[in-house]
Amino acid sequence: MKNMSFSLVLFFIVILSSYGQTHDRKTDSLLKLLAKSKTEDTTKVKLMVEYMRTLFPANLDSAYRYNERIIRLSRKLDFTRGLIRGLNGKALCQWYGKDPRQAIPTFLGSKKRL
Repeated sequence: MKNMSFSLVLFFIVILSSYGQTHDRKTDSLLKLLAKSKTEDTTKVKLMVEYMRTLFPANLDSAYRYNERIIRLSRKLDFTRGLIRGLNGKALCQWYGKDPRQAIPTFLGSKKRL
């Protein structure tokens, strides 16, 4: 029984460590793609949304700031889908952050801003 418990714990440690490495590789590759993307277009917005997802929920402040960038660029490009994702991400950061009441106007305000 002890061998089985030890094996099970070891199995979960290996799985979790490999997930962390995969997650870091994905984040690094997204950052490299963003650095190479010199033009401001919808593809860049989509990459920014994917990168923001790697920050959320572990790093809410960075995710919030990144959502602000997504919103600004989406408005500049008149990219509705990017704007919606940016506003939703911003509202989620507010919801899980210090004051969840800030999320409600962001969710409701997205109707007016579109």
